[in-house]
Amino acid sequence: MPRTSTMKRTMPFIAAVTTAGILFSACVSDHAVSPATEPTVHSEIAPPDCTHFLKPLCNPNKTRWDTPEHAKARPITSLFTHGGRIYLSGGEWNANLGPCPIWSVNPASGEFTNEYSAATERIDWFREDDSGRLYAQCTDICERCPDKGPFFRREANGAWGVPAQPPPCQFPAEDFSGATMAAQGYAVHTWDLTIWKGRVFTAGYGIGWMPLDSSGVLSNATVCLEHPHGKAIVITNGVIASEKVKYHSQRFYSFLPFDDALFCYPLFKPNGRERDGVFEIDEWRFDEASGQFAPQTNLLNNVGCGNAMFHVTKVGKRLLYGCGSTSATCFTNLVLYSAACVGGATVKAERIDLGGMPVACIAPMEGRCAAVVTCAGEGDGGKGPFKSVLWTTSDGLDYKPRFSLSTPFRITCAALCDGAWFFGALGEDESGEDVTGGIYRCPPPSQGNVL
Repeated sequence: MPRTSTMKRTMPFIAAVTTAGILFSACVSDHAVSPATEPTVHSEIAPPDCTHFLKPLCNPNKTRWDTPEHAKARPITSLFTHGGRIYLSGGEWNANLGPCPIWSVNPASGEFTNEYSAATERIDWFREDDSGRLYAQCTDICERCPDKGPFFRREANGAWGVPAQPPPCQFPAEDFSGATMAAQGYAVHTWDLTIWKGRVFTAGYGIGWMPLDSSGVLSNATVCLEHPHGKAIVITNGVIASEKVKYHSQRFYSFLPFDDALFCYPLFKPNGRERDGVFEIDEWRFDEASGQFAPQTNLLNNVGCGNAMFHVTKVGKRLLYGCGSTSATCFTNLVLYSAACVGGATVKAERIDLGGMPVACIAPMEGRCAAVVTCAGEGDGGKGPFKSVLWTTSDGLDYKPRFSLSTPFRITCAALCDGAWFFGALGEDESGEDVTGGIYRCPPPSQGNVL
């Protein structure tokens, strides 16, 4: 685990309180910041409490998964602003509660539309390309539905479809013995999706890609894989005892798309070798000339903790992400990292501490800035009520607390649209009603505030 830093940065808080509400400077221009091993961020001035501005907007997922036994499909991992509307979905890939609607929400009225029924058990992430097309990854193919594929795309005319099929499986069926899937398992999951230099990439049991303006079968970018599940090393009392094939140990889960280099990571599993006293992990770097990802190693401490990266967001030349445990429904209690690409060859990340609170989500803002929402339970065992703080950064290293919220439910995601912030809810409201999957707005557009 990263060492604890004693260095602290004090962030000035800039806010103007008016009769109409609170006006926040959303972002500041990029500025030079000395690199730090472990920046710890705190604020001398508590951010204003904007709970009184927070109002429920709508709950599309509750109309799709409307029974108590299906409530676990309602949590929202991400809200995505596209074309002046907010996009979201849900699902549960362990209980297989698809297909999943792709909702678009009017940020002012809360009116929502099911634009597409996606043949997947869960949707976590949305991406957008430079042509204005929207993408949603297929976390787990819904075999009982038509129009299956590794991802779904919304064209500029508003039509959704399946432009690609997964790369062909390069492993014989017997390699999947012991798993619950047939040979299609090589591509049945898309854990992450990214757009980079005119190509769309998918991460599953292998990595696939295709040019943005094409369709058909994805190219296999991991032809060097020898087994769909990789190898896990068994270590006993610090000594490598044996090697064995382990289900899911080669699951590609997270892309880091820097300006000049693209990396992909399997679930973080130390490979048994040590360098500089810490474990190494597998790191795969894309080679544009060959169209292939090549495996290399990095230190676990250089990349993060937990076993995957979530909410990857570009800030200047850096990438922010939260590290934590995988989930079939939602990701909470993440650890924040800010990563840089070193010489176009490898990744070095710094762990960021925002007031000692776990991270709920990261959201992009204009000008390659970002917001980070921390959320912690104030009750016994980390249970509610919950205190959340929204922070902004323009460089991925310095953070300013903008406002706080006190809610009986946990916040799981956030998006900025039309001058207001929108948040996804997990849990119950003050009356005890389950509001999981609900979207809350702060402040109401009628206030005329800009955050």
